[in-house]
Amino acid sequence: MSKTVSPLSFGRAVALLLALTGLSGCASPGLPMGTLSPTEGVGFRESRFAALEALQNYRQCKQEALTMDREARSSGQAARYLASARLFEQCETRLPPGSADVATEERMRAYAVGILDYIKAGDLEQAHVNLDKFRRTFKDQDLYLKGGASFVDSMEILLRRTDPDQFPRYSLLNVDSTLKDEMRRLNHWSHN
Repeated sequence: MSKTVSPLSFGRAVALLLALTGLSGCASPGLPMGTLSPTEGVGFRESRFAALEALQNYRQCKQEALTMDREARSSGQAARYLASARLFEQCETRLPPGSADVATEERMRAYAVGILDYIKAGDLEQAHVNLDKFRRTFKDQDLYLKGGASFVDSMEILLRRTDPDQFPRYSLLNVDSTLKDEMRRLNHWSHN
């Protein structure tokens, strides 16, 4: 005796089969159903939390350094500029390894203020060192000052890292016209 399948029960069987097939598509291949993929596991969450905590600590440090910078500007004391510059430097060095891509532009701006604070404090040697670190840390990146001048080019000239005898090269640099005029004046009077 053969058993016949009613069309209604056959339709239910197809629907159930399709539903089960659809559910299995939601599971990651190679992992049992209900298992988290490695990127969703506890390790991922811990590393993400550590990165967020490092960024929060960095921002808190940066705020303290910016406050010190404002105090230095209001007092005009070189020692305060030096303290602010050192704190900006510490903020960057406290970041854990592997945070190169964390808040890049924010870090570049803070690092730039630190370099300027070293200049204002009169520590040109450390400003040189930190400009080199800036260039290594933020390869092929630059900040632009008001008017579109390049931060890196401007610092190169201010720190006299470019040879004054190579003055025609200054015209090619992306620096403020006031700075170019001052360099022309210095070049003229050093040769006359």
